[in-house]
This record gives sequence, C-alpha cells and structure tokens, in this order.
Amino acid sequence: MYHCGERKRLAQGEKIEYEFELRLDEAGTRAAQVRLTFDTGVDLNPANDRATITIIASADGGSENPGGDDGQGGGDTDGSLPIIGAKAGVTAGIGGVLLAAGAVGFVVARRRKTRFVA
Repeated sequence: MYHCGERKRLAQGEKIEYEFELRLDEAGTRAAQVRLTFDTGVDLNPANDRATITIIASADGGSENPGGDDGQGGGDTDGSLPIIGAKAGVTAGIGGVLLAAGAVGFVVARRRKTRFVA
C-alpha cells in the first residue's frame, strides 16, 4: 500500500496526481492500493480516499531507470525549506505582536502603585 499525503483541503471534484516509481522482480499482474491522507483536519468522505491500481509487468523487462539517487530521494535543489500550514511571516508577526503586548502589560502592571485599604 502506498500512502500519499496532502496538506491542503481539496474542493469538490478537484484532482491530485502523484507520480511514483516501483521495481518489480518478476513478471505478472499485481494489484495494489493507493491511499490519500490529509493533515488539515476532518475528512468529510473517507470512502473516496483509496484507489485500486493494477500493475502488469511483462517478461521482456521493460525499461530501466537510467539514473538513480541511491535511495537519497529527490526534492528541490534550491535549498529552501517548505512552508507548511499558514505562512511563516504571518505567524511570526502575530507572535511578535503578542509578545510585545505581554511586555507592555508587564511593565504597566509593575509601575502601578497598589494601595491596600482595610
């Protein structure tokens, strides 16, 4: 079973395509399942998250992958990190505003003179 993950919510009827490679060691027909999982919360229709695929391998060997990454994976080569979830700038900005508001509240509370009347 292959698992494909998606971080955004899909609109009704929207499709996502994934490419993957596999190696078969012997000829024949194989059945497999692909399952899509979401990180964004509740899935309203989990019945449509699986697809059955049929793989037919011929005895002639087909074509071999000309390259190879020795199991190191692909990915982007620009060296940037992925942005996951909300934009990092907005999240950092909100965190900075909350931190500044807390500091101002702390300073104001410390400067006030408290009087106790019994």
